[in-house]
Amino acid sequence: MKKATWKILMLAALTVLLVSLSATALAGPADENNSFLFTRKGTLNGTSTASRAVELLTDAVNLNIVVNNNHTGKNGAEVQVDELRFKTWSTIPGAKYEQYLDAKGGPTTATYGLTNIDKGSYTVSVKGYETTQNVPFYISVSGSYKIALNVYAVNLDVGGTVGLVGYYCADLTKTWTSSNPAVATVDADGMVTAKAAGVATITLYAEGQTVSAKIYVYAPSMADKTMGFKQVAQLAAPNTEQVSSVTWSSSDETIVKVDEKGKLTSLEKEGTATITATLNLKDSTTKTVTCKVTVKKGASGESASGEGIIGNMIVETGNWGKLHLREKDDITSKSLGLFPNGTVVDVHSHKGEWAKVTVGGKTGYMMSKFLKAMPAAATETEGGSESSSESTAPGEMIVKQKSSSFVYLRSSQSTADLSNVIAKIPSGAKVKVISYGQWYSQVQYDGKTGYIVSGYLTK
Repeated sequence: MKKATWKILMLAALTVLLVSLSATALAGPADENNSFLFTRKGTLNGTSTASRAVELLTDAVNLNIVVNNNHTGKNGAEVQVDELRFKTWSTIPGAKYEQYLDAKGGPTTATYGLTNIDKGSYTVSVKGYETTQNVPFYISVSGSYKIALNVYAVNLDVGGTVGLVGYYCADLTKTWTSSNPAVATVDADGMVTAKAAGVATITLYAEGQTVSAKIYVYAPSMADKTMGFKQVAQLAAPNTEQVSSVTWSSSDETIVKVDEKGKLTSLEKEGTATITATLNLKDSTTKTVTCKVTVKKGASGESASGEGIIGNMIVETGNWGKLHLREKDDITSKSLGLFPNGTVVDVHSHKGEWAKVTVGGKTGYMMSKFLKAMPAAATETEGGSESSSESTAPGEMIVKQKSSSFVYLRSSQSTADLSNVIAKIPSGAKVKVISYGQWYSQVQYDGKTGYIVSGYLTK
């Protein structure tokens, strides 16, 4: 009979019950140790089987099973068995096998090591056979639990607190840290205090193991705003992975309205309204964030139609005679009408080959190469043109905006959005013109050089 090799590993289990650990449920009592040990000693003969129940309270980082006949006798000497075999088997996933261990000639030990074992109930078994005598055996199941926390995600208001508790680490040295102390701090006992709006990760270190919780902190208010008549502004509610949706509302929609995305639109009425963002969180709770919006006639801001109207542009197609107004910025898009040379259009924005315009009560797109700027020496009024009486130095022009109190100075020749804005030039201010073009002019203002829509310049 050949001896079993010392390198053969053994894991015995008859009954396996797998129960996953919920990421949000309480993991267990806070005073549980990290290490566990289950043992059994006894004797076996060729007709008997011995088992040891193992109850893992939570997931285990590692687990070691040892079965041997290395008992110590009364006189301190090891018990030697001439003829004994242990038969072992396993039904745990990843460790299915049968194994025979021959103890003839000396103590025999079978060891099996596993990592990342699910919590649950197990049975470790061993059977002696091919012997009529009672022989000693020893079963040892030991390992380390995965440390856990009482919660893994917490929503707090500024100034709020929560106590984090480490589970299965009572016998370990513990250290708490915060990834962002400006947002949330944590003391040596796991007490977290919210300091400012934002997200912080609180981590528990326990002798080589780590576990973390995210702390989401919400401020009760957004920055207040002041707007002029018929202007727009964008509000941004706190946006974390805990926010499933946001509901916006205005306390007085006769002063300022807010849409489902937080975009404000002021009306022609002075006053103050409270804008509320209700944050619907994934834990089925809500938080509210508010700001006050004051509407005053003449206050600066962005026009409700964008940067306003780039006025006094004229249709000029040459021999073609008329120009299509398209529904979209595409030559194959539906035509909303044909407009003859000389037609004045209001231009809202310009990008690439197309301009967004309003003409004849319709808003659509015209090809920009067939639009000509009005003369810069005058601004058009409903009754015709009027010359400016303000004097300017050579190379200087005056900024004029009829629908807003300012004009944007941009880093590039596009009014498609606000990403290229570098300054606001008050209406009536003087600028130095470097180059004047049909659509855009390069100017200097307040030490900055950029582009302005030519339609806003006058002598």
